[in-house]
Amino acid sequence: MSAAKGIPCYIVSPADDSGERIDTNNSCMVRAMGATIIPCLKTNVAATVERTLTDCKREGYHPYYTNGDIYGKGNEKTPVQAYVDAYEEIKSYERETGITFDYIFHASGTGMTQAGLICGSVLHEDSKHIIGISIARSADVGESAVKDHTNSYLVENESENRNTAQINFIDKYTLGGYGKYNHKIIDVIHTVLIEDGVALDPVYTGKAFWGMGEYCNERMVSGCNILFIHTGSAPLFFDNLHTICGNVVSDGVEGKEPFI
Repeated sequence: MSAAKGIPCYIVSPADDSGERIDTNNSCMVRAMGATIIPCLKTNVAATVERTLTDCKREGYHPYYTNGDIYGKGNEKTPVQAYVDAYEEIKSYERETGITFDYIFHASGTGMTQAGLICGSVLHEDSKHIIGISIARSADVGESAVKDHTNSYLVENESENRNTAQINFIDKYTLGGYGKYNHKIIDVIHTVLIEDGVALDPVYTGKAFWGMGEYCNERMVSGCNILFIHTGSAPLFFDNLHTICGNVVSDGVEGKEPFI
């Protein structure tokens, strides 16, 4: 969007935990759009953001940091609102088609996607089951974050129904943490690609889609209309294309994401 509008864009890019920097499809896209990439270590993100904002102001710019303050707090309402808006689109679809969804599944990370969907449901006084499949966080951490984002939004919007919000944050399918996946997830990604022409990735959407299937089988969910929210995965899909196509070695896979 910055490139389209002619606005300078700066990407503060921390290295992996090991300090390694891996060139990805996402980083290639960022460079192709003309953004300035500012590398740093994970332990130095806040200081790097602060220095970058100061440098921008010195150049006469009025910088906007998408995450709020230098610690990544304060702008949670923007992504929450995006999924409140998405919920409005879901309601419009239901009215136009006569199809009413009983379950909504999605990949849950920071919790703001789930918070937005829950807020949309509360504002409409719906009874849909909104199920966040955790891609890394434990239930206590993830559920707390979703609750905080949900309450903050509903209080600000003076909703009288905020106490009715139900949070279903499922951490049973994380497989040990962020970026961890198994052959079942790769099989699901491969099947969805062939049968539906939809690209999923093993870190977010593919893990959540597999988790959705496991959840429904374990709870014998049937006779329901289920909606899966695809939250994007094109760069990660192509980063893992060799794995999705079956290029697996005996002790794991090439690349940074380990098999379980």
